[in-house]
Amino acid sequence: MTSVAAREIYLDFCDGRPNDGAPLLARAAVRENGILVEYEEYSGGLREGDIYCAASGDYVRNLNSCFPVLHETGGGSPVKGCLRVSEPPASRSLLVQIVSVPGGTKACRLTDRPKISGRYAVLIMNSSGGNVFISKKLSGPESKNTASRMAEGIIAVFGAKLSSSGYDVLLRTASASVSSEEVNDCVKELLEKADAITVDFEEKARNGSCGLVFALSRADRLLNCYRADTVNAIYTESGAAADMIMRDHPEFRNIVHVTRAGAFERSGIIEEYSRISGRTVRLPSGGNIIIDVTEAMTVIDVNSASGTTGRNRRELILNTNLEAASEISRQLRLRNLTGIIVCDLINMDRVEDEEAVITRMRSLLAPDPSKTEIFGFTTLKMLEISRSAAR
Repeated sequence: MTSVAAREIYLDFCDGRPNDGAPLLARAAVRENGILVEYEEYSGGLREGDIYCAASGDYVRNLNSCFPVLHETGGGSPVKGCLRVSEPPASRSLLVQIVSVPGGTKACRLTDRPKISGRYAVLIMNSSGGNVFISKKLSGPESKNTASRMAEGIIAVFGAKLSSSGYDVLLRTASASVSSEEVNDCVKELLEKADAITVDFEEKARNGSCGLVFALSRADRLLNCYRADTVNAIYTESGAAADMIMRDHPEFRNIVHVTRAGAFERSGIIEEYSRISGRTVRLPSGGNIIIDVTEAMTVIDVNSASGTTGRNRRELILNTNLEAASEISRQLRLRNLTGIIVCDLINMDRVEDEEAVITRMRSLLAPDPSKTEIFGFTTLKMLEISRSAAR
């Protein structure tokens, strides 16, 4: 992951506690070089990444899908998801993970190959078993060679367990900057979690019940995305939460700070987020971008509006599009936009100007923990981007 000059993480915990007694994360924010790039408020309900024991539900052959029941609501109404399968499930109980939460008329999307994320690796359950893959975001021969050696070490230590359990491992980009011992410890912890998930799932399946089996801590989910050397400070108002972070993430021990109440407000995060989270976001030159999220994709329109920066038409258009590229890169992370993103920028006559916009966007998206791919401009001069589900 590309380092940034200054990254600050703000974590606000609420009073409610889950069964393990750990503080619950209520909202989180990330600033890079003084600019707000991530902000999220957490509430109850279905969450991406949660793993359930689900009742197999109805199978629709012409859709190659079944609709497992995740759990029952208080009134007994079933909460369903959609799972793509080629044949009707052989078992009445399925181990599934939420890939995307419900949106509009769409049910939540599920996978029957749950992934458990750690700091340096991701463990994939119900897979072929015994494989260790390397993140495609790793660049440079040295990093790739280091990761390849670590992969060989993981197979030597855990290969038999991975094969017998049907687990695969994906090495994250952060693995290239630490020792093989640290990566192996991460894999060992993930194996223990996966085994615990399997035991809980099998017990629920025997009882014919469905419900939540595993949910990664929201704080862990966020902090696992960043190496300690890319974070300057972590702020929280809770002493108990600070202790938990230092215990579970000792690499951050020296940068965790307990602040007085109202850190989000005093730092201007709430004001900044309110200013840039609407449908229309203004650009410094006077132009704007308009963001519309549909069920199929996200569409972003760029307008010059009253922008006048630049001595001629070409320079004006390029400057506005470069500003838009910077803001779009920020908004993808800030709003956690995923899937297909289509950007209607102001038409540029020269290929080198289009390349300048793509280069600007690619460099600004480099620190994004989620995998983002820029496909370039279509024949209709639309810039196509895809972004995977975060964390």
